Amino acid sequence: MRYDETDPIDIERYGKEMIGMSFREIFERAVAEGNPLVADKKYMDIHADKNFKGGMGNLVEECWFGYKANSNPEPDFEKAGVELKVTPYKAVKKGFSAKERLVLTLIDYMEVYKEKDLLSSHLWKKLGCILLAWYLHKDGQNDIDSTVDFVQLFTLPAEDLEIIKTDYRKILAKIEAGKAEDLSEGDTLYLGACTKGSSAKSVRKQPFSDVEAKQRAFSLKNSYMTYLLNEYILKQQPTYHYEGQNRDEESIISSDVLVDDLEKYVQRKIAAYIGRSEDELAVALEMGSNAKNRYAMLAYRMLGIKGNSAQEFRKANIVVKTIRIQKNGKIKESMSFSPFDFQALVKTEWENSVFGNFLQEQRFFFVLFQEGEDGIYRLKGSCFWNMPYHDIEGPVREVWERTRDIFRDGKLMLDITPGGLVRNNLPKASDNMICHVRPHGADRSDMIPLPKGTHLTVRSNRSKDFEWPDDTMFSKQCFWLNNDYILSQLRMHFAGTKKA
Repeated sequence: MRYDETDPIDIERYGKEMIGMSFREIFERAVAEGNPLVADKKYMDIHADKNFKGGMGNLVEECWFGYKANSNPEPDFEKAGVELKVTPYKAVKKGFSAKERLVLTLIDYMEVYKEKDLLSSHLWKKLGCILLAWYLHKDGQNDIDSTVDFVQLFTLPAEDLEIIKTDYRKILAKIEAGKAEDLSEGDTLYLGACTKGSSAKSVRKQPFSDVEAKQRAFSLKNSYMTYLLNEYILKQQPTYHYEGQNRDEESIISSDVLVDDLEKYVQRKIAAYIGRSEDELAVALEMGSNAKNRYAMLAYRMLGIKGNSAQEFRKANIVVKTIRIQKNGKIKESMSFSPFDFQALVKTEWENSVFGNFLQEQRFFFVLFQEGEDGIYRLKGSCFWNMPYHDIEGPVREVWERTRDIFRDGKLMLDITPGGLVRNNLPKASDNMICHVRPHGADRSDMIPLPKGTHLTVRSNRSKDFEWPDDTMFSKQCFWLNNDYILSQLRMHFAGTKKA
C-alpha cells in the first residue's frame, strides 16, 4: 500500500502525486503495474465515454488508489473517514468556476427523514471530510486527457456547517410534509437536493405521500463549489481543520458570531429599518449617492456590505433584488435574465437548459419598497424566494420548449403592422402566467446569428416595404419573469408570514 489508509493527511499526500498527470496517464501507469482492476480491454473506452457520469472519479479510485469503485454507504477511505471526489472546473470570462455541483449521495426518502441529526446521518459520512481532486474541463477535449491540477482535503468551516445543518433540516421538513416531489435546489443555500437520474421516469417512493418523487441527491451547490475553488483552492488556502474564514472580503455575519439560520439573520437586519423612507435610510446609512442603483445600495448598506458579493451570498448563489411596488399595487418592471444563444438553444434539451437549471438553483433575496399616497417609497420588508418546482416544470418549461421549437424549426416570424410596429411570434407575457421572451439588446440592431439552415420570415402590412438587414440574424432575446407573477409570489409570502 502506497499510503496509510487510516491517515487523512497521508491519503492527501499520495493523492497530490497525481497532480500534473492526465487521467489517461494514470490509467496507463495502472496497466503497466499490472493493476487487476483495469484488466478489461474496454476499460479505457468505457471511462472515456462522455455519458459515463463519474468516469474520472471511478478511474482515480481504481487506477490510483487501488480499490474497486462501489456504492458503499461508508466513506471511500472508511478507516480515515475520508470521501474521494473528483470534480471538474472550467474557465469563464472572469477566471474560473466549478463546472457542476458536487453530488454527495442519493436521498432515500423512506429512510432519511429518520436521521434528524446531520452529524450522525448517512450524508455526514460523505460530507464530513472530502479529498477533492480538481481537473480543468475543456470544451472539445475528452476529460480523459485533462490533468489533475489540485488535490486537497476539505472539511466544512464552522460557520458554513451551521448553515448546512439548517439546509438539511429544510430538506427533511419537505419530506416529512409529504412534499418530496416539490423539492428544489433553490429551497436551500449551500446544501442542495439536486435531481439525479437519466430521465423524468427516475422516481422514488416517499414515506408520507402516495405521490412518487423525482430521484434526488444531496449535493454542495455549484455556487458553493465555485467559491471554494476561487477563495481557497486557487489561492492555496488550507481547507482541512479550518480555523476561520477569510476576513479580507465582505461578510454579513460578524466574525465572533455563529449563525445557523442565515436567512432569518439577514431579514432581521432589514427589519430594523422597516417604515423608513429612502431619504431617511440614506441619512441613517450615511449614503449620499443619487445613483441609478440607489435602492440596491440602500439594501446592501442595511446588511452592512457594499455590494452583491458578500461571501455568504456567493456561497449560496443568492441574488439581491430591490422591488418597488407602486401606489396602485403594481410592479412596473418584469425581471430579465441573460440573453440566450439561438444556436446553442436548439441543440439543448430541457433537462440541460441554462434557464431551467438556473431557476432550479437560484435563490433571490427581495427587498421591498412600497410607494405611499404621498409618492414616497418606504421600506416594506424583505423575503427570500425561489421559484416553486411545479412552476418551473410547468409553465416555464412550456415557454422554453415553445421558444426552442420556434428557432429550431425555422418558424420565427415578424409581422409589421401598417403603423410600423414590429411584432414577433415568440411567447408573450399574455400567453403565459409566469414568463415570456422579449429583446434584451442595446437596440433592435444588436443581433446574433439564427440557427444554421434557418431564416427569419418577415410579413409586412405596410404600403412601403419593411426591410430587415439580414434574415439569418435576429435581435438578442432573453427570458423574463412576468411582473404580475413576481407580485403574486410576494403577496403569497407576506400573506403567509404576516397573516395579512
